[in-house]
Amino acid sequence: MRGIARRDKLLESARELLRTREMDEISLGDVAKHAKVPKGSAYHFYSNIVDVYASLVALHDKDLQAIMSAPIRKPVKKLVGDHGNSVGSRRRVLF
Repeated sequence: MRGIARRDKLLESARELLRTREMDEISLGDVAKHAKVPKGSAYHFYSNIVDVYASLVALHDKDLQAIMSAPIRKPVKKLVGDHGNSVGSRRRVLF
């Protein structure tokens, strides 16, 4: 369990660092220091910073897939055309 927590701390720290710095300005050592995780532990999970970025992309892809595959609960309707126009007020589209 402790390993999973450390890995999560590393990923969250990488996310935080990416908010203020460019990708090529961040090393795995920087991420470990920010996460307060021993550098050796960081290298146990990731061989380099590119592996960290790949894990972040995989997490975001997984989250996006879950969002995109969830059923739409209630369609959102939008009026098209002039609201005063009788034809436009009857025509609705989903977006």
